[in-house]
Amino acid sequence: MPEKSFRFWEFIEGGDHERVAESLASAVRDYGEPYIATYADWDTFSRAVGDKGFLMEHERAKILPIVHVINGDLEAGRRVVESELERIAGSGDVYAQSYRSFADKFREEFG
Repeated sequence: MPEKSFRFWEFIEGGDHERVAESLASAVRDYGEPYIATYADWDTFSRAVGDKGFLMEHERAKILPIVHVINGDLEAGRRVVESELERIAGSGDVYAQSYRSFADKFREEFG
């Protein structure tokens, strides 16, 4: 979306559902379809996924290593995982626990 923020459409009882649905469909057509068409290309997606701002950092730290592995660069995937583990060292929050679990599974699968 051009505002780069969350947007919602409300279908309230007694409301003008047709107008709301048309607005939603228009947004998908105008903004969603071009986005999907661009990033449906693996090379484009795999280059962009590493860019700051493309994904939230907690998503990027899990997706980027897998993208590297798919692209045949296991070492780059390992570096991302190790870097994130260093960043969260000493943290016991839910994200850190989740990432450690991801890292364990990544290591089990890819060594």
